[in-house]
Amino acid sequence: MKKYPFWVLLAAGVALTLPLCCDRAQAAPTIYFSGNDVVFKYTPPGPKTLFATLPVFTSPQGLAFDTSGNLFVAGGGNVSKITPAGVVSLFANLPPGSFGGYGMAIDAGNNLYVAGAATVQIVRITPAGTVSIYATLAGGSTGLAIDSIGNLYAVGGNTVKKIPAGGGAATIYATLPGPNNYGLAFDSFGYLYVADLTSVNLYKIPPGGGSATPFGVLVAGSDGLAFDYSGNLYAAHLYGDAISVVTPNGTASVLATNLSGPRFLAFNPGPRVAVRAAGCATAIPGGTGNFTTFGGVGLSGTNMTFYGVGPGGQQGIYGADVAAPERPVRVVDTATAIPGGTGNFTSFVPGNPVAPAVDGTRVAFFGAGSAGQQGIYSASITVPGNPFKIADTATAIPGGSGNYTAFPADPTISGDYMAFAGTGSSGQQGIYGASVTVPGNPVRIVDTATAVPGGSGNFTSFAPGNPVAPAIAGASVAFFGAGSAGQQGIYRASITVPGNPVKIADTATPIPEGSGNFTSFFPGNPVTPSIEGTRVAFFGAGNAGQQGIYLADSAIPGNPVKIANVATAIPGGTGNFTSFGDVSVSATDVAFLGFGAGGQQGIYAQESGPLFKVVDLTDLLSGRAITGLKFAETGLSGDLVAFQATLADGSQGIYTAAVVPPFPLLITVAEKVGNDFRVSCTSEAGKSYELQSRLDLATGDWAPLAGTTTSGTGGTLQITVTNAFSQPRQFYRVKQLP
Repeated sequence: MKKYPFWVLLAAGVALTLPLCCDRAQAAPTIYFSGNDVVFKYTPPGPKTLFATLPVFTSPQGLAFDTSGNLFVAGGGNVSKITPAGVVSLFANLPPGSFGGYGMAIDAGNNLYVAGAATVQIVRITPAGTVSIYATLAGGSTGLAIDSIGNLYAVGGNTVKKIPAGGGAATIYATLPGPNNYGLAFDSFGYLYVADLTSVNLYKIPPGGGSATPFGVLVAGSDGLAFDYSGNLYAAHLYGDAISVVTPNGTASVLATNLSGPRFLAFNPGPRVAVRAAGCATAIPGGTGNFTTFGGVGLSGTNMTFYGVGPGGQQGIYGADVAAPERPVRVVDTATAIPGGTGNFTSFVPGNPVAPAVDGTRVAFFGAGSAGQQGIYSASITVPGNPFKIADTATAIPGGSGNYTAFPADPTISGDYMAFAGTGSSGQQGIYGASVTVPGNPVRIVDTATAVPGGSGNFTSFAPGNPVAPAIAGASVAFFGAGSAGQQGIYRASITVPGNPVKIADTATPIPEGSGNFTSFFPGNPVTPSIEGTRVAFFGAGNAGQQGIYLADSAIPGNPVKIANVATAIPGGTGNFTSFGDVSVSATDVAFLGFGAGGQQGIYAQESGPLFKVVDLTDLLSGRAITGLKFAETGLSGDLVAFQATLADGSQGIYTAAVVPPFPLLITVAEKVGNDFRVSCTSEAGKSYELQSRLDLATGDWAPLAGTTTSGTGGTLQITVTNAFSQPRQFYRVKQLP
């Protein structure tokens, strides 16, 4: 038998492509709830179906899903584990005596927390099943919830108590009007909701604790509460034998009845595609309250910078460690004095978009103050609140006359160098560089006195209406430039050898896999080119609606290759790309924001093989559906991307995700066995897989092959196409089914 690497075309009429990321349809959410020794599933409009019978105990109570889709159920002195396929096993024994097991919560590390109800203890169970006492609370606890940074909250009677992440002394978080509260649930803004079993009242507690206020009236007393992916709150009514849904504005209605006494609720969040660095439930470091909105993101290794806004006009540049999510630090904000200026910063937005840059621990950003002050500054993530000036409106323009008057885009940083766009009086503009170790001494890289390489005359503009920021890698800078008579292109120059740019691509460059030459290098909103080493990635467009993302080696100018264009199928989506946003390049990857018909939107990447999806609107973040994504030239570092997401409930967050092609997780071997074609792939227990084929990767749809649907085992699957090498050439993929 012959084995093939899975990126080559098979010679005997079979072509094998790597599998695309599995599609997860965003349909009506499936609710899992406990009651009468079983766990049910309910997908509106119903009816309910049996998910698992629990023979090891009676009266199941608290429910929680881990990130692999396993469901854990507490009650009767035990915790059971139910796999996605519905296989039940005993996971852990709870402490002997009266510890029956009640409310349950799970943290980001898949550690379970179980309330004892009739006891004063809360236990912690590791993913390996090790049980320990986590907290002792006078009066006991019936419901649990955990916030975005690992603090545990327990309700018992009319009191909610907070236990700090990692354990420690509990403090009173809120006092409730009702005497018999059970359900607890956080929304993505950090508000905590509480339900009273013996009344119809639902309460809302603001971030930080304090007074509970009424939030809707339910049809009956409630045990469990849980939020779905779109920000709707669900309540299980044990005595009313029903489940209610409460919209974000507090309107409650009955969703289903005749459910066999539902106790607690859970939604399966699905596989985690990203880690949140900050969200609308994250406290503003050095500020008041939580973040409300975010701007662009920069990434370097595990260090991240982002623009954040809070209540009362707060705004600033913040840093975060990808390895320590939800713990941002302040770099600068409106309480920071302007170095070399007067008063404090008032804004960090040069225009639209805003995306601070980071390299190592050094941060580059635009800042403005009162009376027209503005400039380019650098600061450190590790020494917050102590920026220094690179250039401002008191800085003389190198190679020009007078001082800078404006800085229309964010700067970028690499090692000891920074690049930025600047303008002066009498129409002066250019791309400038500076050393971050010798502040206040910029140099000219290119300006309107620089000849257009491969063109005619000098550059006339570096910002086509909207600012296009330069990109930097070491001492090399990539930038957009335009000249007279409609000339424009993407160019590279050096900080150390100023005034000597080379062409990457311009309007005399043929469009790879397209027709004619490039006609433009920016869509409606500017797309900054991206550079790493000699690799430059950029947006380009041509006539008749052509556009795409392209990659060039600046050591071989004028020879770009296509990464994706409007003839490229959307990985994990429907149809082809229709437009593109920002692009970022690393030494091994290219990542970009792409759009498709019907509101499709996602971040996609390419390594050495086919294009694949990193994240799109079919994924879930923080248990919520995604409604919008933002990405920037500074958003890719190695195999990580950083991006901003808007969620279905209106909240926003800053996230990181791995740029890891999905195919190593699925297809491992492709083999010719006689005249048959056999694919071996890894699988997840409880999931179903099928082999699909198509004749042409550029057109048509993937079609499932009859008889190839197989259930995952958690190990290796083998799927065989009989007599494949006697059939016309096909492309194949393995797809995980919803």
